[in-house]
Amino acid sequence: MRFFFKVEDIEVRGESRYTGEQIIDSSKVKKGQNLVLLNLEEVKEKIEKELPFIKVNDIKKYIPNKLIIKISEAEKYACIEQDGIYVLFNKDKRIMQIDEEMDKDLLKIKGVNVLEPKVGEMLNFQVEDRGKSLYKILDLLLDNNLKEMSEIDLSLETDIRLNFQSRVDILLGNLTELEYKIRTASEIINNRLRKDEKGELDVSMLDKGNSSYFRPKGTVKS
Repeated sequence: MRFFFKVEDIEVRGESRYTGEQIIDSSKVKKGQNLVLLNLEEVKEKIEKELPFIKVNDIKKYIPNKLIIKISEAEKYACIEQDGIYVLFNKDKRIMQIDEEMDKDLLKIKGVNVLEPKVGEMLNFQVEDRGKSLYKILDLLLDNNLKEMSEIDLSLETDIRLNFQSRVDILLGNLTELEYKIRTASEIINNRLRKDEKGELDVSMLDKGNSSYFRPKGTVKS
């Protein structure tokens, strides 16, 4: 029975900078292909790889002959600074753009290098463990309501530093008890500091049983 269902109609729903024709072309789905046997994950990957400013939200088959692709505009999430360029990627870790100038509205990441960065490809790090550390930090920041980060510096894994809203430097130290450190930083920033307060928040020694502390701007030693 499956051999009777062939693609005759492909519909794109949603807004993006690309035309419907471009999206359909990037999917590599051709009229006359077997609808039942289409691998939708592969179709999604082809579209997002070729058109990195698109997020494919859903693809559905409608028997007997229709395919509907639901899309939206992908959002830039952060940029990695390396070798004089900036590698911009989305929340799915796909490279959207490579530029010589930084987008100042994005979170800047230092201390990790992408291996042979290419637009449309997924992030692949020269040092795999360093990439895993970055992903863990990004996930913990989102989980703990620290979404307005300005910078993550992983240059030294024994002295990891973050910056929140360009006003609070967060000293994490090493990766030990990382979740506890970030959760504590979130509690202090979101519930104890004034919205305009600037300074340095040190949670680096929490893994050794010591307290966290905040140094207001003007008292921080350079």
